[in-house]
Amino acid sequence: GSLTYDVADRLAGDGFGAVAMTEVDRADTVSTVAGVVQTVAFVVAIALFLAWFQRARVNAEVFDPFGHRMKRAWTCWSWFVPVVNLWFPRRIMEDVWDASAPPGRVSHALLNGWWACWVLALLADRFGSTTYRRAEAPDEIRDAVGQVMFADAAHLV
Repeated sequence: GSLTYDVADRLAGDGFGAVAMTEVDRADTVSTVAGVVQTVAFVVAIALFLAWFQRARVNAEVFDPFGHRMKRAWTCWSWFVPVVNLWFPRRIMEDVWDASAPPGRVSHALLNGWWACWVLALLADRFGSTTYRRAEAPDEIRDAVGQVMFADAAHLV
């Protein structure tokens, strides 16, 4: 991302003569390889997270068998159903959190922070990806790459 940003920034500021075509090709290749690696890592992370999330939901039933608003099947499916994925996973995690919390601890601050970061990452990713697909001029590409890098950082949080 930063290599592509740098090349696009130099192209936007100094014009096409300021950057050798080999640098542009290298930035494009690095960006493509990084995208493939990121996609594979994301798919693996999704699988591991969903396995953990399902296990946490099942384990929470030991502490509070009747304190869950959603059926077990929603634990994984809720992430993939449009619109529902904006609140069902948080609701499931809230029930797991409440079932697992020691008596007297009712704060959902960490849970709310996690969910806010997730929604921010989703929105930033959608916005950055759309902007990048539509970018044609070097300054548009530079700005779009910056937005995609922000989305990547939000996903890491």
